[in-house]
Amino acid sequence: MENKHTISFSVAVVLILGMILAVPFGVFPLGAKLDSARATRDQALAARATVQSSLQSLQAAEKSLQGVSEVKQSEYLDAIPEKVQQDTLIKNLNDIATKHGVTLSSVQFGLNDTQELPRRMNMSASFQSGYSDLLEFLQAIEANRRRIHVKTISVQIIPGAATSAVNFSLDMESFYQGK
Repeated sequence: MENKHTISFSVAVVLILGMILAVPFGVFPLGAKLDSARATRDQALAARATVQSSLQSLQAAEKSLQGVSEVKQSEYLDAIPEKVQQDTLIKNLNDIATKHGVTLSSVQFGLNDTQELPRRMNMSASFQSGYSDLLEFLQAIEANRRRIHVKTISVQIIPGAATSAVNFSLDMESFYQGK
C-alpha cells in the first residue's frame, strides 16, 4: 500500500514540477500577445480621438452655416474653393486685369506642403499698365470673390513712356480647401 502512496506521491510531484516548468512557457507568449493587443488598442483610441476632433470641428462649421443661405454658402466656396483650380485663377486674374486696362505678362504658382487648412498657394505675377490702372486693379483684387492676399508689390516706372506706364509684380497668396 505504501508503494501505491509512493507512486501517487511521485506522480503528483512530477506533475507539479511539470506545471511549474510549463507555466512560464505558456504565460510569456500570452504576455507578448497582451502587449501587442494593448498597443493596437492605444492606436485605435488615438485614431478615434483624432476622428472625434475632426467631427466636432465639422459639426461646428455646419452649425455656423445653418442660418446661411445657399447663395452665401456658394460665395464662401468661391472665396476658398475645394481644389487648387489654377486655370480658373489665371482666367480670373486676366479678366480683372483686362477690365482695368492692365496687361498680364506672366504668372507662377507654388503650392505649400503644409496640412494647415485652408491650404495656401503662392503666386507671383507680372503686369504692365498705367499708374492709375494699377490702383484700380489692386482694389479689384481685394474685392474679388476668390480670396487673394497680396503680400508684396514691386513697381518699376517705364522711362520715356508718354504716359505714366509701369511694370509691376505682385507676390500673392490664394487659398483652397485641399481636397
